[in-house]
Amino acid sequence: MIGYGNTLRGDDGAGPWVAHAIDGLGHGDVRVIARHQLTPELAADCAIARAVIFVDAAVAEAEVTCRIIEPQAAPTGIGHFGSPGELLALTDAAYGTFPRAWVVAIPAVAFGYGDELSLECRKDCERAQQIVEQILDQIRREGSPDA
Repeated sequence: MIGYGNTLRGDDGAGPWVAHAIDGLGHGDVRVIARHQLTPELAADCAIARAVIFVDAAVAEAEVTCRIIEPQAAPTGIGHFGSPGELLALTDAAYGTFPRAWVVAIPAVAFGYGDELSLECRKDCERAQQIVEQILDQIRREGSPDA
């Protein structure tokens, strides 16, 4: 599971917030990564996972959403990526494989300086955590031990 976003810009830290919450549950079969942004180095982690759940804040969403994603057009530069789909494309290009993947998007409205989430975002993070748990349960039922 990869939760990403800027923890010093309010609701943008929703992805890492969920990552830390999931990590605190002590799932021995889940590798949890919290990052400021998606970077090329994460392709190595994606290549060895059977499934990856990306969690991020989203301005365009009115409620927590979850969708399955596939690799998108290959990234053209080095640095951070605009989307998990681009990271999956890099993973496929570099390692010849990519995992099943989902994006859980959390509505975000407050991006001021500070490390606190808005009350609305915190509630949505709790809902996102439930969705991540449901996906993890589904992966386990299907016999995929790594997420």
